[in-house]
Amino acid sequence: MKLPRLQLHLSTLLIVSLLATGLVYLNVSVRESDLEYQEYSGQVAPGFMFHHGILASRQERGWPFVFEVCFPKAEGENAKCDWPALTLNAMACVLLLALSGVAIEWLTRRMKRGAP
Repeated sequence: MKLPRLQLHLSTLLIVSLLATGLVYLNVSVRESDLEYQEYSGQVAPGFMFHHGILASRQERGWPFVFEVCFPKAEGENAKCDWPALTLNAMACVLLLALSGVAIEWLTRRMKRGAP
């Protein structure tokens, strides 16, 4: 027995692509959280230490898991990427897109069967 070829409706693909756009926006947009006091210290020369603190806003990226955190006003600080959280975000987005695509396609085919 040969299975029928998988065919998706254009409306399903359009809705899933718009949903994908929203999920990508949620993952790459920067969200600022509360101000945090950051303390920095280091060695200027042998035997001479410096210590100071600044108020920095914490910026985060990622949905539903935060995978990047940075403090833009802190000199010398680069954002660190949490690869497991980024992988979980990608898997969650693919799962949401697949489930929504199946649900929309099921509704479309169900409505089409009931039409005269």
